[in-house]
Amino acid sequence: MLGDAEKSDPHNDNCYTKWQVSLGGLFACMTLCSVWMAFSKCDPVHYGGNSVSCSGFLALTLLGMRGTFRKAGHPGWAAFVPIYNLVVMTRIGGWSSWWAVLLLIPPVNLVAYLGISVGIARRFGHGDLFGGGLALFPPVFYLILGFGSSKYRGDLDR
Repeated sequence: MLGDAEKSDPHNDNCYTKWQVSLGGLFACMTLCSVWMAFSKCDPVHYGGNSVSCSGFLALTLLGMRGTFRKAGHPGWAAFVPIYNLVVMTRIGGWSSWWAVLLLIPPVNLVAYLGISVGIARRFGHGDLFGGGLALFPPVFYLILGFGSSKYRGDLDR
């Protein structure tokens, strides 16, 4: 049972179950992933996987990012918009939006992505190892941030 204070506060995430996922949102995400896979030159068979596992990986990451963005006060749809989602990630991580440009430069993007991931983890009250996990295993760790009990803490010193 939810108390009256929780029912009346529209910004309170406790009004929904932690792992509630709309079937329509999941279907839209999978459709988006399938279209992306069809137009990209990704050949998942050469990498030991298949298109279903690659689409699932991307779908779970985007779904977790959507929840994470919403917790941080940004629109959830931003997770599904290429390039703009990188800008939002840098803002959540406490970095300048210009860091999104660094994510587009191949050798530099690995270091920038790790730094942004650690920044996001810290802003949700987690340590540097969680940030490394966020960079290496985004589907799992973004789902934990987006739908777990982590709270966004806003501006923190790096």
